Amino acid sequence: MELRSDTNSPTYVNITPPNINDITDAKNHIQIQKGFTYVIDKGYVDYDWWHEINEEEAVFVTRTKTNTAKKVVKELEISRENHATIKSDQIIHLTNTRPRAGKKNKYANKNIRLVTIFREDKKPMKIITNDFNRDAQEMADLYKQRWQIELFFKWIKQKLKLKSYFGQSENAVKIQIYTALIRYLLMKLMQ
Repeated sequence: MELRSDTNSPTYVNITPPNINDITDAKNHIQIQKGFTYVIDKGYVDYDWWHEINEEEAVFVTRTKTNTAKKVVKELEISRENHATIKSDQIIHLTNTRPRAGKKNKYANKNIRLVTIFREDKKPMKIITNDFNRDAQEMADLYKQRWQIELFFKWIKQKLKLKSYFGQSENAVKIQIYTALIRYLLMKLMQ
């Protein structure tokens, strides 16, 4: 699902079988647009897709996986007002040139930014981006907005009664989900 942050409305929805990875669907169906910022979950870690986003002059903001091979190239300064929330702001290089099945990493040994954010009672969160213009706190805030998609799903399930399904077939489930989404969009239009 692609969700616009300004309207909190879906712009792209596709219901796929559980054996289809979300990144596969995103790469095949989401048209990257110049100047847009794509805030994506760490389930969408794909260096080649990040490279495509960068080549289209768009921005990606996502979390890194814990085993991401990297080296720090430069430590960036953190402003005083951000010291409470930002642990570090770095320019790094991804060092794994062939991360999966011999597939070449187009982002290997190129500048990319890593912002590490403090979280209460949890390990710090590491956000990776190709955006070198926004400050670290803006990066943290952008990723925090991504949580809106989780709240959207929760709202749909609770308010539009998607806790159980009337039918068990793939078609019945899809019809019920798409009907709920249409109802949601009609309610947004009425507002």
